[in-house]
Amino acid sequence: MHSNSKAQLEALKNQAMLFPAGSQRRLAFFNGLGPIHFAWHTNARSHGFLLFHWEVIKQLKAVGAPAEFGGVTAFRASDLANFGAPYNVSVTVPKGDVAALRNFSSAIEQWHNNSHMQIQMATGLNMMNPMTNIYLREFWRLHYFINAKFETKLRSYRQSSSQSIPTVIAGIEANAHSSVTRI
Repeated sequence: MHSNSKAQLEALKNQAMLFPAGSQRRLAFFNGLGPIHFAWHTNARSHGFLLFHWEVIKQLKAVGAPAEFGGVTAFRASDLANFGAPYNVSVTVPKGDVAALRNFSSAIEQWHNNSHMQIQMATGLNMMNPMTNIYLREFWRLHYFINAKFETKLRSYRQSSSQSIPTVIAGIEANAHSSVTRI
């Protein structure tokens, strides 16, 4: 992810950390994230779908925001199928194949867009507004599911099983710079 995007999310986390642990801190994070998330969806992207949301979840966890919902666990594939959004992304990502990682990102983003709508139709929650959907537990459950799929693909992509996911992401950012906007 481009350093300015990381810096923006890191600054948001740091600003939220100025508040006492608990609801004030979590709401400071969500209130700051809404405009960032909206801008990411509506402006030209400087970083891709998976890298952006992976970083958002990293910062969400750092400020303890999942506690706002009593914790967050990823949807199961069966949950998503029950909403009418069965997980059907079948892109394979071989070791070191950046093009396959880009293809996976594109495919899962398309699936994700439909999933937002299907979850909204099933629950009545407004999952389609990027300014406010971040306040919904279901939004995070969907993105935790997507992050888990992304991390599985990163384990296939990485050069060595000893590389951590953050190390793999840093390597993509450093060595596949032209692909960062599409992953």
